[in-house]
Amino acid sequence: YEIVAPYEVDHQGRYVSHAVAHHHRRKRSTEGQDHDRTVHFRLRGLGQDFQLDLQPSRELIAPSFTVQTLGRSGTKNLQPFPQDDLCFYHGVLRSEVNSSVALSTCAGM
Repeated sequence: YEIVAPYEVDHQGRYVSHAVAHHHRRKRSTEGQDHDRTVHFRLRGLGQDFQLDLQPSRELIAPSFTVQTLGRSGTKNLQPFPQDDLCFYHGVLRSEVNSSVALSTCAGM
């Protein structure tokens, strides 16, 4: 095992922030199209530097998805999943051809 400290960078690899609990707010254009914002992270592990180029995974959670929790007394609570505040991503490792990355930044990385 190895402990790594990922951090956000810009598209050129320059440091942005160590705050990696990142939520992508959905924006719509006047034509109703979603605009994806690529997010970049960098980390050092296994003796290598890795840069991840990621885009929001909009199709991962169905629009009608709900979260159900049960209380101690058996009471049910249903909450719709907030579709406008996503934290699931997919993408590539910039240095690896044909690579694939999928991750969540909901509670950090």
